[in-house]
Amino acid sequence: MKLKKISVLLIYLLLMSELHGSMDQKLMFKAMINGKRSLIVI
Repeated sequence: MKLKKISVLLIYLLLMSELHGSMDQKLMFKAMINGKRSLIVI
């Protein structure tokens, strides 16, 4: 289940980065890292 959550999160972040453009990709990358950390902790 953790793998599914991570994959869904990655897909969501990729879609969001596509919508918002390259300027927010760094923010999305940071959010992705934070998301992975939180999922690992949980």
